[in-house]
Amino acid sequence: MTVPSGLLHGPIYLDYNATTPIDPAVTDSMLPYLTAEFGNPSSTHHCGRESRVALDHARNQVDTLLGFTHRRSTPAAVDTG
Repeated sequence: MTVPSGLLHGPIYLDYNATTPIDPAVTDSMLPYLTAEFGNPSSTHHCGRESRVALDHARNQVDTLLGFTHRRSTPAAVDTG
């Protein structure tokens, strides 16, 4: 992970329960869905379907990262809050 510029010369930050810096690669991957492609993935309209495809892809990536070799009916849980 790249060290966030705000932490390069500052104090050691230990309150990651409050907030966590995001790796620039993650920011780059998420940016389209935070700015232009922000449909509800549970909706059936076009924007929702596009978001669902992206969400399913992200969950598959997490499954792979965690070493799941087969597709489960329920993907890895993602805590958003």
